[in-house]
Amino acid sequence: MRFRTSWYNHTERVLIVIALILVGIWSIQQLNWLDLMAELLNFWQWGQASFSNVVSSLHVLLFPSVLGVAAATIAIHAFPSFPPVWVRVAVSSIVVLLGLRYLTWRLFITLNFSDFWNGSLSLLFLAIDIAGFVVCVASLCHMSFITNRSPQADRLSKAVIAGTYCPWVDVWIPTYNEPVELLRRTIIGCQAMDYANKRVYLLDDKRRPAMRSLAEELGCVYLCRPDNRHAKAGNLNHAMKQTQGELIVSFDADFIPTREFLTRTVGFFQDPQVALVQTPQTFYNGDPIKHNLGLGGILTNDQDLFFRLVQSGRDTFNCVICCGSSFIMRRHAVEKVGGIPTETLCEDLLTSVKLQAAKYKVLYLNEALSAGASAENIGGYIDQRIRWGQGTLQTLFCSLNPLTMPGLNLVQRCFYAIGILGWLLTGLQIFSLLVPLGFLLLGLMPLKAEMDELLFFWLPYYLINLTVFAWLNGSKRSSLWADVYANITCFPLALMTVKTLMNPFGKGFKVTPKGVDASGVAVNWQVAYPLIFTLGLYVIALAVHLFGLQWEGKPVSPGFSIFWGIYNACVLAIAIQVAIDVPQEVLSISFPHQLSCQLILGDRIIDGHTVEISQKGAKIQLDSFPTNYPSDTVSQIDIPFLELKTLALICLPSRTAKNGTKIEIEFVSLTLEQERRLIEFLFCRPGQWQETPVSEFKSFWALITSVFRLYPLAETQRVNSNAITTLIKS
Repeated sequence: MRFRTSWYNHTERVLIVIALILVGIWSIQQLNWLDLMAELLNFWQWGQASFSNVVSSLHVLLFPSVLGVAAATIAIHAFPSFPPVWVRVAVSSIVVLLGLRYLTWRLFITLNFSDFWNGSLSLLFLAIDIAGFVVCVASLCHMSFITNRSPQADRLSKAVIAGTYCPWVDVWIPTYNEPVELLRRTIIGCQAMDYANKRVYLLDDKRRPAMRSLAEELGCVYLCRPDNRHAKAGNLNHAMKQTQGELIVSFDADFIPTREFLTRTVGFFQDPQVALVQTPQTFYNGDPIKHNLGLGGILTNDQDLFFRLVQSGRDTFNCVICCGSSFIMRRHAVEKVGGIPTETLCEDLLTSVKLQAAKYKVLYLNEALSAGASAENIGGYIDQRIRWGQGTLQTLFCSLNPLTMPGLNLVQRCFYAIGILGWLLTGLQIFSLLVPLGFLLLGLMPLKAEMDELLFFWLPYYLINLTVFAWLNGSKRSSLWADVYANITCFPLALMTVKTLMNPFGKGFKVTPKGVDASGVAVNWQVAYPLIFTLGLYVIALAVHLFGLQWEGKPVSPGFSIFWGIYNACVLAIAIQVAIDVPQEVLSISFPHQLSCQLILGDRIIDGHTVEISQKGAKIQLDSFPTNYPSDTVSQIDIPFLELKTLALICLPSRTAKNGTKIEIEFVSLTLEQERRLIEFLFCRPGQWQETPVSEFKSFWALITSVFRLYPLAETQRVNSNAITTLIKS
């Protein structure tokens, strides 16, 4: 069956190519392409002549730029947070108008057709600008029309809390190769949800005895299947046949819900047309970018913008995307559309498409009701995005293509088309890196412009984009860091795009590693090599150009080209640092909590308080501590707030501070009940996963300092120093 399907898909693609060739031959015969090209050339020459008269009076263009930027600035200061829709639309319109003004100038004034190579690069550069404008408009649409369902959840949850609407809920935890420790706290967190009519299932797709034992110990239902056909989608479809709950919740193996997850989401299903409710995916550890750069308190997680804003914008038009975890769905609706789709790697995306095409509602509740582990190293981070990109592009080659599938309206198709386009354009960042090199190394001139023209046309559009983006997204993402993220992923994602378009179903499902060994610093050379090579070209190009080599012709201002080259070199330097994975321990991640405690050493009781607490131990600060007390000594710790009194191993020697002595302890013999209380306190408290706004100034300063700070190298030195110290002591 698999061979027949593969043969059919290959034959279908060949027939499509043949059909396109035949259509092209017919078009050439029917249309006079020379006349068409002549008309386009005449239009371009007319526009160039018309716009040149305007450009010759640049002072005339100053007024609309100043007026637009001033109007946007006034609106931003008048509505610093949660602006009404009309204000969002008005400010977004200013951005769009300045963008159209910039593109008109680019089209009619800046193209350089002096020879083939300059013309080709000039058109390519224009295409990059147009693509960037399309993405900008799409982002403005997402951020201008947002839906807040929290008041609706407040109202609908009353029936759930009162017990008048409590349908049976099956809680699924699909797993493949995640460690027992990770699953342990996920199961305990799911069992702690405040909802009586629920049953927790562990869906083990690797048939591991350790998972079966874990399920028996914690009291959840263990399910497995004889094969791994269709990966995660197949696992979920198998569970669909083995369970009976009216509603189904699915959490990835690393995601832990807060206690109120079900009370906040179940109420929406009182509307029979609601098929699925997605909630944000928040993360209790930093993504590799901010972790490897040591910017955990400054940058937000890479996915925060999508989950905390974009999805709310999509909700306005009923095109919310199911994201594979932290969602709840109606069994009958999913069964009615044929179950979880298996056609692509993104079964969650296609689940949304099928439900929306069947006229069901897919809603988004923008409340952080769960938290999971972000990718733990840069390799996992990129693999994750390759899987998402490949799965999204695969929709173009299957029967569930959202661009052609019956049932979706035009707006929904447009939103899905923008999502697909975003993955197709990932490789354009490579060309953004190559354009300045073309000028600096080869003397190519893709942009004919003087500095004053750039100040009038490009600068207002760029500055208002920076300002408005941060304002509209509520400081959830700094646009200043967009190029860093893009440079890190552009080479592997461009390769993924080419491979997927050539062979859409050539690569299978790959699970993002969780609980990996993170004890030492590691360089991901696969990510680093193309970045290092490109940075090397920039160093050579800037050195050669700054030593006085001049090009003929009228290029873009040399000062601007050098500035652009220096900017790209700095961004590449930061991206290379991100490729150096700094150790982080997700399985025993600690959180800052100050709770009163007592350390019991024999017959002596020492008062203190916790500084950080993890699932495995704590850092505590004591009022006093015996001098030269040996480490690796078993004592007893009592934390009354957690009703936690247990044996503790003193792991590190004491460090005396001004206000007491700090030590680290490891819990030795927690009972299951104590472990449950600890996990519920660390991960399951309602409202604990709050957003942290990002200051644009702090983001800008972090961008500047990250070039020279070399945090991964400093961490490498620290880790090596600690290893030597440990070796000497042993």
